[in-house]
Amino acid sequence: MKRKIAYLLCLSLFASSCVTPGGETFDIGPKLSSFFDQPSDTQITPIQNSPKLDVIIPVFDPGILEKPADNETTDNEKEGIWPELRRAEATKFALMMKRALENTGAFGAVRVAPDKNSTGDLYVLGKIDESNGEDVEIDIKVVDISGKTWVNSSFDHRVSEQFHNSLRNEGKDPYDPVFDEAAKYIVEKLKGNSAKELTILKSISEIRFAASFSEKEF
Repeated sequence: MKRKIAYLLCLSLFASSCVTPGGETFDIGPKLSSFFDQPSDTQITPIQNSPKLDVIIPVFDPGILEKPADNETTDNEKEGIWPELRRAEATKFALMMKRALENTGAFGAVRVAPDKNSTGDLYVLGKIDESNGEDVEIDIKVVDISGKTWVNSSFDHRVSEQFHNSLRNEGKDPYDPVFDEAAKYIVEKLKGNSAKELTILKSISEIRFAASFSEKEF
């Protein structure tokens, strides 16, 4: 009996130590096993009994303007575009798009490629419209292996002045929200396709891959 009383007292002390006088709870200590069974906020429930599409993301179009032939002052300079920086961002943005799509959990393999010639079920084609450290705008076009366009939209984001001053943002990229928004939009378009349609796309990808070796046979 004494052991039971002591056990109950320990439980009551533990419960009271986790709650402040105002009733506020603190999320400290190890998580319960049930916590890890809960789906992530960023993950999307896939279409039941349907295959996950493999995605190819070619390096983004950097959006560099052509140099006029009649003078030395380029439109890039007028627009504040640094070509070398934009080319670096074109690769970085493709990688950020890959990470955002992977975080949804709605796709199969997501790969960044130099161009559109790689084999995949879905192709995410991006172009940088604006990127100046404060404002970012990207054009995203999503086309499946059959040639059908899923998405053809622009996404933009403005970085707040307080972003870089907040310790909570350490390790985060200020442009992450624009890619998260684009990824969620693509997933919504994915939901509009039946499991049968997605299975057909996988079959088309396999045939296109085989045709690259023997066009006559496939």
